[in-house]
Amino acid sequence: LWNMEYYLFQNSNWVHDNETKTEALETISTNSNLGAGVEKDFLLKAHKTPIYSIAVTENFLITGADEEIKGWKTPWMNQGSTSSNAKSDVDGGGNAVGKCLFELKTPQLEGLRGSLSPWAETNGIAVDEVTNTKYVFSAAGDGNAYCWDLETQKVLTTFSGHSDYLHCISLICQNGLIATGSEDGTCKLWDRRAKQNCVATLELDESPGREKVVTCTAADSEGNWLSFGGQDSKGFGRFRVIHVASRSLIQTSQTERHMSCVQTLDYSEGSGGETNLVCGGDSFDIEHWDKIGKKRIAKIRSSSPSNFTLCHSPKEKTNVMVAGGTSPFIDVSTVATRTHMFSFYFDFGLR
Repeated sequence: LWNMEYYLFQNSNWVHDNETKTEALETISTNSNLGAGVEKDFLLKAHKTPIYSIAVTENFLITGADEEIKGWKTPWMNQGSTSSNAKSDVDGGGNAVGKCLFELKTPQLEGLRGSLSPWAETNGIAVDEVTNTKYVFSAAGDGNAYCWDLETQKVLTTFSGHSDYLHCISLICQNGLIATGSEDGTCKLWDRRAKQNCVATLELDESPGREKVVTCTAADSEGNWLSFGGQDSKGFGRFRVIHVASRSLIQTSQTERHMSCVQTLDYSEGSGGETNLVCGGDSFDIEHWDKIGKKRIAKIRSSSPSNFTLCHSPKEKTNVMVAGGTSPFIDVSTVATRTHMFSFYFDFGLR
């Protein structure tokens, strides 16, 4: 975990351009000074298995792994605190490990003769901050989405209907909807206020051919537009944009040919109020489109040959887009000029 504001305004010792990053990638095993000045602020030892999803709120850090979802008291809540009760736990190496506030286990599905399935992994997490983080939504490998009540730490609602495991989940708070994307090639819209109420099933591609997959979903901050993407029946990266209120398909767009799968989507909002759709996939390029996905505006070359996550920080002082993938760098670019600023170095035993 890094303090974004500190590094944006206090540090200048960055890995700046793609040429430098390429050289650095080639010397990871030998260059002991690589990434100097880009050290992590906190190391949270959260799970014994891989972490597939993370959600950050003002008060919580929520992580989803192979068998459980954990909620943590965020280490940065304690900065400047003098109370001994407010301090984060620290391991033997002096790393802040946070305090686990809750642990949720995805329900095991019952099979023949009462047999139970393994606990499913959590591939996506969304948090309802409108209700002060009372509800958490998760997308699971058993094909279901779950709404959790954090007060009782129980499943409040199960959303069943996909025929394959889920990759992602997004909240559209203004409309009371959630969106899920699945390996079955569909994005489903659910009325979160009613059990089992699937209000729309959206296809990524209606054409016959190879199997399709929806790997990512994103909604704009006003709840007007929903985008979902993945790989179409021809093996190309594709995303679609839906007008949420009318459930109308507005645009179908294909990424450049070297991107065979869209793996992450997010909306960015500039200081002038303009909204852009940003997508990444199995390519070095991060593509910026207009909000309905009709026109490609810009491309930013990232450090990773395959990008799995995009995250927009909309604060006035840190209006940036962050991208992460298969390289040890986490790239930070400006929303205003759509240019690369610097990269964090993800240094965990790589050199």
